Amino acid sequence: MKIQGLQTDKLTPVHLPEICAPRQALLKTFDRAAEKRCVYVAAPAGCGKTLSALLWTQSAGRTPIWIGLDEYDNTLPAFYRLFLYRAFFFHLAGWQA
Repeated sequence: MKIQGLQTDKLTPVHLPEICAPRQALLKTFDRAAEKRCVYVAAPAGCGKTLSALLWTQSAGRTPIWIGLDEYDNTLPAFYRLFLYRAFFFHLAGWQA
C-alpha cells in the first residue's frame, strides 16, 4: 500500500553537513533515552539539537518523526497536530518510528 502524506520542511529533517563532529556522550544519552521508545529533544537555539538528533537517528538506523517548530507555530496544539499526523502516517505505512 502506498501512503502519501503532507511533506513540508516542518516534517522533514535537514541534510547532515559533509563534515561534522558527533558528540559521543550525547549520542549515548540518546541511546539510553530511546529505551523508553520516544525521545523528545528541546534546548535553546544553537545547542546542536538538530545535528545531534540527525547523527543519532542515522547511526542507530532509526526513522524519526521529525517536527520543526518556529515562533509562528510554537504552541502545544500545533505540536500535537503535527505529531499525531506523523504518528498516524507512520502507523499506516507500517514503519518503525
